[in-house]
Formats: sequence, C-alpha cells, structure tokens
Amino acid sequence: MTVGHRLRRRLLTWMGLLVGLSMCFAGWQAVAQDAPPDNGLARYRAGARTYVEACGSCHIALPPEVLPAETWRQLLSDSNHYGITIETLQGPFRQIAWTYLRDFSRNLLETETVPYRIERSRYFKALHPDVTFENPVTVGNCVSCHPQADVGNFIALSEAWR
Repeated sequence: MTVGHRLRRRLLTWMGLLVGLSMCFAGWQAVAQDAPPDNGLARYRAGARTYVEACGSCHIALPPEVLPAETWRQLLSDSNHYGITIETLQGPFRQIAWTYLRDFSRNLLETETVPYRIERSRYFKALHPDVTFENPVTVGNCVSCHPQADVGNFIALSEAWR
C-alpha cells in the first residue's frame, strides 16, 4: 500500500467519522431537547429524556456514542458511581434509558478493555486526535472547550479552538 493510498484512506475514514458524528450529535440533541419527531428517533425520546434528567442533574450527560454499550450497561446497574453512592434507575426507567444508550453507543472491539473513563475511550481519542489536555479529562470540564455541552451541543467550540 503506498503512502498516498494510506493517507487518502485515513482522510476518508476521518471524514466519514466526522459526518457520522455530526449526524449522531444532531440526533441526540434533537431527542434530548424534546424536538419534534425526526429521522425515526421519536421512539428514543423517553430514553434520552430519562438519561439526560438522571445523569445530567449531576454532570454533563455525555452523548452515548462516546462510550461502548458495555460501559453504559455497567454504569446503569452499579450504585457505586466513581466513588459516590447513587440511586440507580429502576424498572422501566432503566430499560428505556438502556435501550437509548445501547442503540446509540459504539461497539467494543474484541481486543479492547471496557473504558470507564472518557479519556480511555477509543472514540473520545479519535475525536480529539491532536488535543493536549492541561487537566485530567472529566465530564465536568467539557465546557471549557465545548461551551454548549450542558445542552448537548458538543460541536460548538470555544473561541480558543476555532
């Protein structure tokens, strides 16, 4: 494989990833903000709302695409949430949130360990390829680069990153 072919292939992969991500974030934002049904996402509205209300009450609700389904499954069922005891979602609330998170999350590779921190997520790393973080990455400091992250908009960047 020539260098030019590899470069072209890598560029096409990144372009596809960015287009797909834009579509996913737009869909997630529309569902989470109770927008009119669009693109067949209406059936996920309750799950997105439940997830955003439960998780977003303490920290930014990350888009499901940032972590694999296995991470979300374990987070939804474990009351020990990063060293803090929380009340987990129960019954139908857990099921509708799980359906939303599972269907919009990414796949875990067979060789990959389950990431429990976003900075360990392969997907997060792919979205931030040349970014050097001055502080540890947490869901609380997303707004330093993404000022509208608290309303589900991770596309908008702060002035320093434009």
